[in-house]
Amino acid sequence: MPEPKPSGAELTAAQMEELLLEKDERIDQLVRELADAKSALETTRLHLQERATHVETLEAQLDVAGKREPTHQMYQQVNQLRAKVTSRERDLGRMRDALKTLKEVRSDASRTLRLTRMAPTAHPAPLPALQDMTAMAQENAEKVANAKKAAADAERRAAARQLEDNLAERMEKLQARLGHAPHTGPSPHRSPHPNPL
Repeated sequence: MPEPKPSGAELTAAQMEELLLEKDERIDQLVRELADAKSALETTRLHLQERATHVETLEAQLDVAGKREPTHQMYQQVNQLRAKVTSRERDLGRMRDALKTLKEVRSDASRTLRLTRMAPTAHPAPLPALQDMTAMAQENAEKVANAKKAAADAERRAAARQLEDNLAERMEKLQARLGHAPHTGPSPHRSPHPNPL
């Protein structure tokens, strides 16, 4: 008598065994994925904990730095900057005065030259008047020369002071790299400044 064929809802023993194997493989895969997820979560948790500790340390340092009083070195640096600004303002003031004097002298010289050229064509000026105008022109020429010299001296002083400031700044950076305190006294090679205008 032949065996009855299985219906559509029934599975053979081989199919059942295949399904069980697939189930076990899927369970093993899920277990491995869960273990990997737990490891990644633990790594992330430790990283976040380290970051939180670092942030707390920085906040504490910032709080301490905010409450700390300025050091003597900071005061010295501020005073040095103020002295440099004051010195440069004086140099600029001298240069402005020299330029103003130069403009005034040029204006006077131009006016004197125009009067000198107009004098022979209009009414001949008396000899004393011509002598006065000649003396005025000569005086204006001397003023122009003095003003030019003063402006050149002011520019040289400003350039020399800028060079000294740059050299001092480079020396401070070099000393800071070597681990020494910055030199706050006068430079031993600083040349004496010329007399002011």
